[in-house]
Amino acid sequence: MSSVDKVRIKINNRMLEAKPGMTVLECARKNGIYIPALCYLEGLPVRTACRLCLVEIYGKPQPLPACQVKVEEGLEIITSSPELEELRRAILELILSEHPYFCLACQEKNVCKELKVTMARALETGGCVFCPRDGDCELQKVVEYLKIKRIPYDYKDRNRQLWLSDPFIIHNPNLCITCGRCLRACAELRGENVLTFSGRGENIAVDTFFHRGLRESGCSFCGACLDVCPVAAFSERGVYPAAADSIYEQSFICQLCSSACELRAEFYEDGSIRRIKPASPGAACARGRFGFREVFNRRLPPSSPLLRQNGRQSHSSRERALAAVVEAIRKYKPEEIAFVSAGLAAARSLLAFYSLAEALGVKNLFYLAPGDFYGKLSDLEERLGISIVRRLNLEELPKFQSFFLVDLDILSEGLTLWLEIKKSLNSGARLLVLDSGLNRSARTADVYLKCHPEKKALALLAITRTVLTAAPGLSFYRGYPEFLERLKEISVDRAVREAGLQPEKVKKAADLLLSSSPSLFLFGERFLRQPAAGENLTALWNLALKLEARLLPVQAAAGGFLAERLKKKFKLRVLESLEEIDRMIEAGKIKFLYVLGDLALRRKPEFLVVQKPFQTAEVGLADVYLPSATFIEENTLVVDATGRFKKIDSGKQELRQRNMTNEEILNNLAERIPVRLSETASHPEFYLKEEMTEKEFTASYLPFPPAAEEPEKGGFPATDSGSITIIVGRNLDVYSGVSFAREMESFRAISDPDWLWLNEAQARSLGFEEGQKVFLETGDCRLELEVRLSPELFPGCGVIFPILDDSVKVKLYNQGSISATIKVKQ
Repeated sequence: MSSVDKVRIKINNRMLEAKPGMTVLECARKNGIYIPALCYLEGLPVRTACRLCLVEIYGKPQPLPACQVKVEEGLEIITSSPELEELRRAILELILSEHPYFCLACQEKNVCKELKVTMARALETGGCVFCPRDGDCELQKVVEYLKIKRIPYDYKDRNRQLWLSDPFIIHNPNLCITCGRCLRACAELRGENVLTFSGRGENIAVDTFFHRGLRESGCSFCGACLDVCPVAAFSERGVYPAAADSIYEQSFICQLCSSACELRAEFYEDGSIRRIKPASPGAACARGRFGFREVFNRRLPPSSPLLRQNGRQSHSSRERALAAVVEAIRKYKPEEIAFVSAGLAAARSLLAFYSLAEALGVKNLFYLAPGDFYGKLSDLEERLGISIVRRLNLEELPKFQSFFLVDLDILSEGLTLWLEIKKSLNSGARLLVLDSGLNRSARTADVYLKCHPEKKALALLAITRTVLTAAPGLSFYRGYPEFLERLKEISVDRAVREAGLQPEKVKKAADLLLSSSPSLFLFGERFLRQPAAGENLTALWNLALKLEARLLPVQAAAGGFLAERLKKKFKLRVLESLEEIDRMIEAGKIKFLYVLGDLALRRKPEFLVVQKPFQTAEVGLADVYLPSATFIEENTLVVDATGRFKKIDSGKQELRQRNMTNEEILNNLAERIPVRLSETASHPEFYLKEEMTEKEFTASYLPFPPAAEEPEKGGFPATDSGSITIIVGRNLDVYSGVSFAREMESFRAISDPDWLWLNEAQARSLGFEEGQKVFLETGDCRLELEVRLSPELFPGCGVIFPILDDSVKVKLYNQGSISATIKVKQ
């Protein structure tokens, strides 16, 4: 660092260097100097609630909190002295007067493993035998640091009721030290705002608004409260103390969405997962840390393949199963063979899969991608003559002063990116959301624009026209004069009315975008999964160009980034549904089918190979089922939603693997055939980086079509025969063909694919109630669903999140929004 980039300070007579703006506490921790602090959260403004981090500073008459004092050149600090420790003890003793302290000041702690003396105190609140944070408790660490042996105050049991009704998370208010970390993580890190303080003085407690349960309060169960709680006030349901020598850990990259969070799993010796926690604070969601754990433990991936002989499946050795696959491959001509990848797979697996097919001369190569987000985007770019960069350097984020989300619930669909954006929002950046469906990210938005799901282009044109009215300045991109002339034909009042917007919110959105520049515009899958996708993108492109904003497409599902590259390299045919495969099987064009992942086939070819971690319905059709390792056990290379490479090498960890990884199975088959796989499969990052070069283009305004005619009056059905616009959302709560909600009641309580979300006020006015069973009928199918109510939905619309386990549901998903009728189940 240069002299401008550093200051020199002295802590405990050690000369240290620190960055300007850093606090004394941050500098000390960075250099391995322990200062107790129970309320501090890295990356958030200081609250100085616990006062345990008091330090002595040369020249200052009183001790000051290390979390608040900024480093300065020549500062001299003492972190430990008799006076400081006495102050800290006094503070901590007051905290412990209302916290069960038997485990903290227990005389038998060191031999408790043998004696289990604490078991005798089971009638008293808080024994360390029952505490899930025993040995991992920050309060224990502070007590040990201050060498506290006894507490001078009698313990006062608050006798508060435990929160036991919610899935995944338990709250014990009797253990809470009211440090406020959970509230701040919930609001400032995650944007949930579910938790608050209630009461005053000795009655103060962590609570929810209106004293409801977490589920009823809209909690997404991200687990941030678990990660930051310094004690065990918040604990994970089903996780109990475990001896350190009885568990081992495994880092992995979660592939359940395009966030690609790095997580860490704790395993028991029997191979089941004790818990999953984020590698960095807060970077996890319910599906990654709770859903996958429960599915994994319930299903425990099978260790032996299945082989069909004489019409019946039976367990087989890996050698015999692989030999059967090789024999079948040799039997069929390359033009009779098809390889299909569907579901989740890492880069190395996909490249090895298609490299094997390529080496065999197979031309029928498919990739199942419902919605085909990046494929549609590429087609639109070519048609419109534009190029949108797929990558974003997260170091660029602080420069953006506003973020505009369009048809994107980034909190649910792009968690790691949301956490980075939230840092900017905490520093004063503004958030705008344009959407029609459920959007958790909008709860902290400065402006939430709810519009008709099929009128996004009109909504964007209304904003653009309002921006130009407020700031009619020049733009130096091509086509601007023509753009202005065409825009004059658009009536803001009419566009606002047809899109279902509120005029004052459109005005506020335009003002914020003009005053908070530069902006980052992010749009999601639903934005292009509509008949008017071209008009939508044209309108967003023109608005971004006028404001000099950056555009970023964000796909919710993992693997889309890779599919776009693999499509070009291997000449893949991207499938948006299963009908093409079914037709080719029926016509005898596909006789041997190799499936990597989940494919809900209606017809079986002559020979079917299925390779995936868990046994599901399609496995029952297979001639050979090859169980593969889950993504926890893979050498993973993933490209996340921002184009970043994320890599985990499981071989460098304490891996206790049940099954071969996808890559190992495919390499083994290649050796047996024998064929040679391309070098690309062994070094995918080099190939992918070459393929991710940006296109060169000249930016210009795009012509847009005439304004839509006045639409027919739609809206919510007044009778059983009325119609409703249904938004078909992406359901990410599934892995290896297993739906989390259908597998476990706890997950079904927060996210059920059989729910139909309706606008609360409108639904109640027409007699629909929460929990009511109804039929949703479209031209293609009839779905039995349960009504759920939300005030967030655009009036006249409903939302479903189906599991895409058959061709009909895939077809519904590809349409984006559909017209349907609701009929009450009698």
